[in-house]
Amino acid sequence: MRKQTDWSIKLFAFIDEVRHKPFKWGEWDCCLFSDAAIKAMTGENITPKTLKWKDKKTAIEAIRKYGGSVVESIERAAKAKKLQRIPPSFITTGDLAVFTRDGKDLVGISDGYHILAPGDEGIGCSDHELALRVWRIV
Repeated sequence: MRKQTDWSIKLFAFIDEVRHKPFKWGEWDCCLFSDAAIKAMTGENITPKTLKWKDKKTAIEAIRKYGGSVVESIERAAKAKKLQRIPPSFITTGDLAVFTRDGKDLVGISDGYHILAPGDEGIGCSDHELALRVWRIV
């Protein structure tokens, strides 16, 4: 998996397009948002096609079966696509991150200033300091 030449333009166009789209399990959750952002940058999905869910219950089950936890599931998917794991302190634009917010592990994409992930009102921003693990697409 590699970033396209114009990846940053495509990433920010994607973010602008979906910025008001509200969170909905199985349709627009943090995993689907991150997968779509990665596809905008690379033309490829990171989420395996066999991994599907429709609500919170089936999402938790899919995560449990695939990797055991959000962190380990994203680690497995990142390794499969040969993403480079980097120290969280080096996070920058376009990096994939697992972070903790309100006691929950979530997945998002850095815009260079924050980790972005969908919420009830559209895309929300979380501080980079909340990142547990970070991967870079070269």
